[in-house]
Amino acid sequence: MAEIVPVPLVIHVPATAQLPRLRSLLEDLCDLLDRALGPVRRFRREWNSLDNDLRLACGLHALNALDAARAVHVLSATEFAGTVAPHFRTIFEALLKIRWMRQHPPRARAFLESEPFERYALATTRVKKSDRWPKIVAECKDAVARHPHLLNLAKATVGVKKRPNFKAIASALRMPELFEMAKSLGMDEEDYLIDHAVPSLTPHTSVVHVKNYPKYQHGDGTVAVSTELDPTMLLGYVARSATRIGQVLQEVLALYPDGKIEFDSENVAKGLADVTTMLRNSMLPRSGR
Repeated sequence: MAEIVPVPLVIHVPATAQLPRLRSLLEDLCDLLDRALGPVRRFRREWNSLDNDLRLACGLHALNALDAARAVHVLSATEFAGTVAPHFRTIFEALLKIRWMRQHPPRARAFLESEPFERYALATTRVKKSDRWPKIVAECKDAVARHPHLLNLAKATVGVKKRPNFKAIASALRMPELFEMAKSLGMDEEDYLIDHAVPSLTPHTSVVHVKNYPKYQHGDGTVAVSTELDPTMLLGYVARSATRIGQVLQEVLALYPDGKIEFDSENVAKGLADVTTMLRNSMLPRSGR
């Protein structure tokens, strides 16, 4: 009688089965970032301190990323999961700007100084006719009085009397284009494509995005149309949101060191690495197939 060789049982778990675990890791990272941003919520402003400007500006961007990550976490568990794309893109943009400012600290000061001038540049005709407009103009004048170096920016003055050009000041204080920042930070074209360009298809209602709405054809020839997000795409959004918010956390801890949070984040980072590796392996073609 031939010997019976036991065959090991192999269960192939679909990648989408990892979504609950990824959502849990994302929630843990949000909690850690929330704790790390504690000093930002009671921030002590120190004027003429570039380090203080950097810590404040990066903290504000990190708070924006935190809100976006929480939105991804909540929405990814609903029937409207497709709405996570803009929030995912926000996390990436905040991370880029934090890293850019840390490499170029004067940009943090420029970001903070630009606030009244941005409101001036964005004002509509209706705003300019309202009682709010004189206040915006006055705030720009006060900002120039406090920071006269702003008048040295490109096209910052007009006419013989060198009157301040507030719109030009707003333009000069802005950061470079996002793609330029990404390249300067060592990110490749695929990083930018996956983390910014693809998520941008949703708010821009690109045909590349909305043509995915037809799902299948009924027997009578009609087509079923739905905004339901492909499960694998949702998995990718949540996984990369967790990865990117973890990177934001690292940037914040570099500015606001906290040993306890760093220690707690190590276990979450290991769990995220394990799931990411599992997902990557599940996407690779199996030999013999």
